[in-house]
Amino acid sequence: MDRVSKILREVAKEFDVPVNELRGPNIARHIAKPRQIAYLRLRDETDLSYPTIGRIMGNRDHTTIIYGIRAVTKRLQQGERY
Repeated sequence: MDRVSKILREVAKEFDVPVNELRGPNIARHIAKPRQIAYLRLRDETDLSYPTIGRIMGNRDHTTIIYGIRAVTKRLQQGERY
């Protein structure tokens, strides 16, 4: 889980939000976007399954992880910057 912690710390630092907020229930936009970036990085940079990522990210359902990854990927493809 060391790689997971590193990814979460990097995302939290980049977006100036606490790691516990990334993993918490807050759905505010300033938290949700970085959280989705964390989902994407966890998927791309580890071999974790969607259900495992969901458990790490505050016991979220795997479908929430899939939706978040699709949403952030779409925004990135459209040229949105973070």
